[in-house]
Amino acid sequence: MKYWDYVTERLPSGPVHWPHGARIAVLVAFDYQSEVGEYALPNGMPNYAQITEASYGGRVGIWRLLDILDRHEIKATFNTCGLTAELYPESCRAIVQRGHEIAGHTYDHRPPWKLSEAEEREDVRKTIASIQEVTGARIVGWRCPRVQPSPQTFRIMVDEGFVWDSNFLNYDLPYMLDVGERSLVEIPYTFSTDDLPFIYGSGPSYGFPAPRNTPADLFGIWKDEFDVLYAEAGSSPKMFIWQNHPLVMGRAHRARYFDRFLGYLREFPDIWFARIIDVANLWLEHHNTR
Repeated sequence: MKYWDYVTERLPSGPVHWPHGARIAVLVAFDYQSEVGEYALPNGMPNYAQITEASYGGRVGIWRLLDILDRHEIKATFNTCGLTAELYPESCRAIVQRGHEIAGHTYDHRPPWKLSEAEEREDVRKTIASIQEVTGARIVGWRCPRVQPSPQTFRIMVDEGFVWDSNFLNYDLPYMLDVGERSLVEIPYTFSTDDLPFIYGSGPSYGFPAPRNTPADLFGIWKDEFDVLYAEAGSSPKMFIWQNHPLVMGRAHRARYFDRFLGYLREFPDIWFARIIDVANLWLEHHNTR
């Protein structure tokens, strides 16, 4: 498929092998913005119901999820806003200190398609600087709000030294995005396993604060998605990317289902639990033919 005139996808052409003979790669990922973003009533007044619901993710939810991940000894990737790192520096430092990957999710969750190229480039650089100042880690991965890049996003990504992107939804394995003479590893994502639109709906405001669906129903979707991919991986390796938000899954009753699903996955001996950067590095080593 051809995207913009300077971006072309390159699907894997050879056999795919996960480390240690694993049958399937499982990537646990989060978008961590907390209350950073556009939360306003129609008259422009701040929507404090949304803001305070979302801030729970930075105050409480992130810690609950980090502790659950520790108990299961699983490392994850946290796509994080630069402003979130400034508002909640202790949690962002804990992400890195506990061995997880921290990646970029814009500075203040502004949609990149609303920005000029110069504005978006400054947003990316500000995100890099903020997260690095707080955590000491230089981010190399990126996800846009609503997984919607602008026409210039990928040019900016390669210019700024990024390794991977996770904005497309069109494959069960990673692949290469050739951006002119340079490349990014694309880590496809799916709304099927995303907690936020399922729990809160998919409208502009996500319907905060009233949940629309239950975590028990979401657990069933996670399990069905994984079970099918795991069965298919018997003949062709697959990747399962599981997407959550601390502001959603960090709530006590939902975290119980997050914990239960990690326990379910742990029953399978032939899973490679990986951060996105681990998969991207493997892909660059074995599937980048340029």
